[in-house]
Amino acid sequence: SYVHGSSQAQFIAETHIVILLYAAITFGIVLLNESVTQKGDVGKRRIVTILGLATVVVFFSILLSVFRSKYHGYPYSFLIR
Repeated sequence: SYVHGSSQAQFIAETHIVILLYAAITFGIVLLNESVTQKGDVGKRRIVTILGLATVVVFFSILLSVFRSKYHGYPYSFLIR
């Protein structure tokens, strides 16, 4: 297990996992911003928008599941239980 079960401790690998998840969410937000500010082909903008939204949704759901595994009893989840 790369995620420590307690909220009082954290593994180094867990820190790296959370950093990568935040980076992926940030990349998705940047894609969404680029799709709005981009001029040109509507089809390409739509693909970039869907890709950015999917990236944010999937990686935020994974991040939330890591948080739920640390803080038992946290009532919220998104895609992954």
